[in-house]
Amino acid sequence: MSSTSHAPSCHLVFLAEFDINQGSLIRHSYPTSVGLDSHLLAEHMLPDGAHDRTDDMTVFYLNQVKGLTVDPQLYPSSDELLPPLDGDDDEEDEERMFPPPLATDAKGNQKVMYVLNVVRTQHDSTVRRGALVKALAIATYNPYIQIYRPHLIFALDLYFSSPNLGLLVLRRLYKLLNSIDHSTLPTLSHDEKRILRTTERKDVFDEKFVGFFGASAGNGSGNGLGGLAGGLGHEKKDSEDFKSVKSVKSTSAGEDGIGSNIGGGVGGGPPKEDLPPVPNHPAPSHSHTQSLVSNSTTTSSSDQHTRSRANTLDHSLYSHSYSLSHSDSRAPTPSPVALTPGGSIGRPKDTHWWETKVASLTNAGPGPVRMMPLMVPLGTFDEEVGEYSLIKLITTFSTPTSLLPSPLHPHLHTSGPQTPPIILLINAILTSKRVVFLGHGLAAGIVAESVLAACAIASGCGSVLPGVTGRAFPYTNLNNLDGLETIPGFIAGVCNPAFADRPSWWDVLFNLETGKVTVSKEIAPAAPGVGGVGVSGAGGIGTGVGEKVDSKEEGDLGFMDEILSAIQSHYGESTIRARFVDYIYRFVRLASKYEEDLQGSGNSTIGYQVRSYGKSGLGSGVVFSDEAGGSREVLANAGRIEAWRKTDGYALFQKAFQDRLSADPLQGLDLGHQLSRLRQVSRKMPPGEVELILRTLSGLARTDEGVIAILAYLPPYLGGLLPLAFGLFHPSELARNATLDLFDALSIHPTGRKFLSSLNAFHKSAYLRLGQERAQQNAAMESSMGFGTGRNGLAQGVAR
Repeated sequence: MSSTSHAPSCHLVFLAEFDINQGSLIRHSYPTSVGLDSHLLAEHMLPDGAHDRTDDMTVFYLNQVKGLTVDPQLYPSSDELLPPLDGDDDEEDEERMFPPPLATDAKGNQKVMYVLNVVRTQHDSTVRRGALVKALAIATYNPYIQIYRPHLIFALDLYFSSPNLGLLVLRRLYKLLNSIDHSTLPTLSHDEKRILRTTERKDVFDEKFVGFFGASAGNGSGNGLGGLAGGLGHEKKDSEDFKSVKSVKSTSAGEDGIGSNIGGGVGGGPPKEDLPPVPNHPAPSHSHTQSLVSNSTTTSSSDQHTRSRANTLDHSLYSHSYSLSHSDSRAPTPSPVALTPGGSIGRPKDTHWWETKVASLTNAGPGPVRMMPLMVPLGTFDEEVGEYSLIKLITTFSTPTSLLPSPLHPHLHTSGPQTPPIILLINAILTSKRVVFLGHGLAAGIVAESVLAACAIASGCGSVLPGVTGRAFPYTNLNNLDGLETIPGFIAGVCNPAFADRPSWWDVLFNLETGKVTVSKEIAPAAPGVGGVGVSGAGGIGTGVGEKVDSKEEGDLGFMDEILSAIQSHYGESTIRARFVDYIYRFVRLASKYEEDLQGSGNSTIGYQVRSYGKSGLGSGVVFSDEAGGSREVLANAGRIEAWRKTDGYALFQKAFQDRLSADPLQGLDLGHQLSRLRQVSRKMPPGEVELILRTLSGLARTDEGVIAILAYLPPYLGGLLPLAFGLFHPSELARNATLDLFDALSIHPTGRKFLSSLNAFHKSAYLRLGQERAQQNAAMESSMGFGTGRNGLAQGVAR
């Protein structure tokens, strides 16, 4: 998956209103009309029942169906300045704009544009029907459309107060949004977003903010294990090397996750306890001895070597360069920074967001310019649109009576009649069933939010399965019924109760008003073949990236019990989202295993081959607690897997996986498999496998991409670094040494330091103790080879 690209904020602006004689109509559009069906567009901007509410909103997409597709021939050229408008006092030549270009996908088709629309009803006894209903919308390629809502509200208020401004309001809004400079906005990779989304720390990736170089070291705030050498008991004469380095504190158990009672991981909140110093951990091997001989004129004692490591860490805080091997180093991507009131560069308040300010539309006259804040979420994936709440969606459809009696379908009822409604929703979207959310009597904004949440829950929040967004219609109506029929497996939100009476229009209906779920009696039957209706309580998937299926009640029922328990325990939205990302991720890995078994060739086009550790090297593929349990899990999911393999979504994921493999910096290593093995069955693993995994991870951690890839599979809610920290106590000395090397590599990486800072005191103590033991071994080796001891010995060696 590619990281989110930050396109211009606004491509099109529309203003709609209800006319007593003409009905819903588009009053203005800017920069021009682009071939859309004006009546269909106006109906989407003025939702059913809008006159009953003071405020409402809708979300819908362009370039999905005929009538709501932009004609590129009518869109102004991006090489020509937009013409001035009559009455715009600020329309000098240098103030005129070039329209942002349209975007196309890999096949040359118009990319989907996301439309955010705000609706306002103003009661007025002087007009017919006693109210004025108007709506203002913008179309953009950026998925975080919710950040523009305050500006749309201000613009709509301005139009209500000065209707004669008309098109001028749209032009000023267009100009304001496109004046936002995204050039310094951090662009995070797919794995970096995964890390950011699962931590509550507000300083993760702060090195990517322009101008923040060295801030953490310079002010002594500390961000991990860097700059901890002072605690090793160095002599005062070495203090000049550490004058800008202070002890770093860490947080204890503050992880955002269901497994937060487990130590480790990146916690939220301020640091609370001192960390151990960074030890010097070169492996006591023949190659290390050779390096000591060759470098005897510069380094001889463990004290000198440790001080050298500390200097390196200190320098890395300022340069933010990360290089254990010169050929694999990569500088961080420059990105934005918060400004203090005086205009100087300061620490970002929260690195989950990029903050800036834009001028308000209400500015007028010679007074000071009023500014409005704008906060862009940095963890949003390309196909994760708008603002939504999984917790709200789950609680709406979580009662025992939510699923109404209906014919059992093998693609939907993976746990028989007890299939949880949310699991049925996921199954319906995965297998391209027609899904409708009905919100009769509810605000259209609630309906749209539910559709956005449904798309997120079934796609892994846009991070696992592509293509779900292209089938979504967050708000639509009867006028678009013909368009819906052209989209296989649509997910639509409606307010018109007529849909409830037409089961031929949908396969599954989710009634937001009653919390009931209905499977249509006219749903197409499953094709004969593999899979059938699941046995009650037996079907479904285990619990996430940890690849555990040993819960009190295996499968989907156990998973949903954990989710509901987490919600009742007031776990946050980010935790619930992460658990469903893991759920979809495991579904794909199960599908890969199913595909291997079905083809009988041992190969899959959507995942790594399932194999165990042996002479050929490390294993790969989905991890099971035992072979019998794995066979049951694959069989329980066979129905929906087989149905998914026949959808367009499967083909899209297949292509995405192959593209990712071709550009994979891990060279075919199934990192998820290795960490799942350490997390789940480490006590059953042969020592040789543990050693090889830790050595492989240690080598991988010598690049920035490698560290980020490792940490992305170690979220706080699954214990963070805990699976790796067990290596500090492994019976094998080779495993312990590999763990030390791995933690050393993490300690000089900006994000790795933050993960290490959240180890509990027991693991920190073990890390320090083993490091000191290795340093003593190195000192003894140096002494035995005649290099002398301490500084006197070093001086003698240099003199010779």
